[in-house]
Amino acid sequence: MAQKLPVFCIAAVASNRGIGKDRRLPWKLDGDLRMFSRLTKETRTPEKQNAVVMGRETWLSIPSRHRPLRDRVNVVLSRSLEEPPDGVRLYHGFQEAIDSLQSDECRDKIETIWVVGGSSVYEAALCICDRIYLTHIEKEFDCDTFFPVFDTQLFQPASVDPRVPKDIKAENDVSYRFCVYERQQ
Repeated sequence: MAQKLPVFCIAAVASNRGIGKDRRLPWKLDGDLRMFSRLTKETRTPEKQNAVVMGRETWLSIPSRHRPLRDRVNVVLSRSLEEPPDGVRLYHGFQEAIDSLQSDECRDKIETIWVVGGSSVYEAALCICDRIYLTHIEKEFDCDTFFPVFDTQLFQPASVDPRVPKDIKAENDVSYRFCVYERQQ
């Protein structure tokens, strides 16, 4: 059997684990958005793209002028949408999407599967993901959507990606740092 594609989660998380409020990010951190874009777009194999998997609410939270996310295979999970939005693969469940993306046909075109939100999609992904890329925002924000608590024995800090800087960043009176957690076997 062919090797499975890696599955990574990526999120920016406030100190209270908040990731969003009213379908929006409660902060403006251009450095974090640039890191998100770079990590989810870059591939080692030029003829491949990465997939970004998200729930319907996350899809709707992306400003329409940026949908679908360029240079990535956009996957939206929804039980209520009947037709996929333009440029999107639509699935009704997380496992259905992952199974399709892990098929031989997709593995020839996709390098990495990035799970980009929301809460329930992250929750499902934590069972299978290989790494978690978190931007730790060192401030509490009023949020209505949260990143799930994950097992810190199973996912431990790692310096596995040279693209991820280790220093503390600051923007708009908010300090943040990028961290990578890798699943321990």
